Amino acid sequence: MDSDLSSDAGWLTLADLYWRQSEYPAAIFTLQRAIKQGSGSADVFLNYGDRLSALQVAGIPYASAPRLRVLGDIEFIEQFILIEPQDKPNEFSLLQEAAKAYEKAVALRPDDVDSLYQWCSLLLELRSPQLWSAFHQLVSQDTLGQRTQTLVEALYILDDVSPAERILETMIQQFPERVRLRLSLASLYLLDEAYDRAEQQLEVARDMIQDDELLVDIERLMSMAADPEFEARFGEIEDRINAGATLAAQEVEFLEEVVERAPHFAPGYVALASAYDRWQERDDALDVLLDGQKQLPDHPEILLMLGRLLWEMDEQNLALDYLNKGLRKHPNHVGLLALTGRYLFDNGQYDAARTFLARAERLDPRHSLLAEVRAHIAREISKTDS
Repeated sequence: MDSDLSSDAGWLTLADLYWRQSEYPAAIFTLQRAIKQGSGSADVFLNYGDRLSALQVAGIPYASAPRLRVLGDIEFIEQFILIEPQDKPNEFSLLQEAAKAYEKAVALRPDDVDSLYQWCSLLLELRSPQLWSAFHQLVSQDTLGQRTQTLVEALYILDDVSPAERILETMIQQFPERVRLRLSLASLYLLDEAYDRAEQQLEVARDMIQDDELLVDIERLMSMAADPEFEARFGEIEDRINAGATLAAQEVEFLEEVVERAPHFAPGYVALASAYDRWQERDDALDVLLDGQKQLPDHPEILLMLGRLLWEMDEQNLALDYLNKGLRKHPNHVGLLALTGRYLFDNGQYDAARTFLARAERLDPRHSLLAEVRAHIAREISKTDS
């Protein structure tokens, strides 16, 4: 068998075959053999780390004590002792070995941002003191800043994020043009309740860019700097809207402030328009959505609600125009597909409706709006049959 496993691809393929058959120890053992026999490339170490992490997350016990396993004509001892031998394995033993595997992968491929991110994420989960040196390496290599920003948002689980602040402050001095570094640092300042310092970084970042996606992040963080309870309050209001509640005046005032402060934050427009709609103030709801569409011309949730509202206001052609505009940019958006299918059905265009609904069904058969459309169509057909 070993003659067929002379390359990384052979070892990885065999490990994957075992894994797919739920032969997890055999998959792990295969990767350990690859490493022992000198085929420990970055891909093998990454795959090994991924498998160990998956076992931990799934709660599948492995190597709590060495034991003999037999698979076909292969006998092996189920254990992991390759990278970081431990006399007394503890609850994190799988993750500690996985972290060592990622460390080996990074050493072999130091400019691989994804590997660095995986390593840092696991070190964070383990609360390892090695996190900050790995974090510095990630920030240095992550020129786009996206992985760094994602990791920073997970640092809230730590009591002290000052080492990350110092690293980012130093890196911003070296690379002042990296906008996402400033967003990441602002996020850390918010964790430390240093709202003025966060706002300063965000104002500099806002003046540097014209990217709508980044503006959304900047405006969201600026809202949090202005109101530390922003995310909690907005999330609570969204939950009330989704539950069908009618908002109080002070809640609507809060949403009006959100839209004014963060004009690129699409959920603000949708929530405010929903609130006005519940108040039966549809003209105001329409104005809010049209303002949102001017700022974010192709945002699917704004176009979705525009289509729904216009249809209910007997502007069927205009409603379909906005829904089709959304689908041109987002052809796989299940909500847009489902609502378009419903309105085509209501218009008597049954073949076209089936096409849109079938595509939505293939993408996400459990989508809530698709379920709503199915129920509507079933009721309409029932009325016709009766």
